[in-house]
Amino acid sequence: MLSLFEALRNFIPDPFFTLTITQFIFYFSLLEDVAAIAALWSCFASKSKMPRDLKIIKYYIILILVFAALRVILAYTIRNNLLVLTFWSHIQYFLLLYFFHQQFSNRTMFYLLVVLYAGFNVMNTAYLEPITMYQKNPMIFSGFVFIPSCIYLFHHLLVKMPVENILNHYIFWINSAILIYFSGVFFVFALDQFFYVQHNFIIHTIVAVAKNLLLAKAFLVNAKHNNQPLLMNGSFA
Repeated sequence: MLSLFEALRNFIPDPFFTLTITQFIFYFSLLEDVAAIAALWSCFASKSKMPRDLKIIKYYIILILVFAALRVILAYTIRNNLLVLTFWSHIQYFLLLYFFHQQFSNRTMFYLLVVLYAGFNVMNTAYLEPITMYQKNPMIFSGFVFIPSCIYLFHHLLVKMPVENILNHYIFWINSAILIYFSGVFFVFALDQFFYVQHNFIIHTIVAVAKNLLLAKAFLVNAKHNNQPLLMNGSFA
């Protein structure tokens, strides 16, 4: 009779037991997708009405899982999913930029950041990071945009205080998720510009897991407290 270990070896692909560091990073990165599934479950489990900005986060979670599926498929077929990772970085930037646009309603700044990002990526692809490799500079650029945005939104949330306890508003959890993620990503990829550390992607996965779990908390908080969106003019829709 086969031992339990042998049975597992017959069921699970052999590379799982003889992992290179690259394979380990790939399997470890799947934890991000598990956390995204938890966030999506929290989203659909809540029956309360979702404000527009929270709906953006719902679509963001769905796209995380769509691109995760593409990443896994390409990793097992053509053994190269770098283009998908780069394309996802761009989609993520525009979605989250639109989320902040919903908070601040500054159309001029929104279009300026769109143009700057597009121009930066043209230059980056042409001279620094070709399309055939995973482009890290767009994530660093995103950090420059979203870290100050999160800090300013925290200030705004504290000033407006739409609830007695700041932890009872979904914006707090979404903003915390974005701040933690891009602070970690900015540190990891900026550090990688000076010396290459393959284990940096493990740190990226850890902060991505934290981000998705905090987004799950945002859906649960909204379901419990039926929050209204925070607006710059102090009124609520």
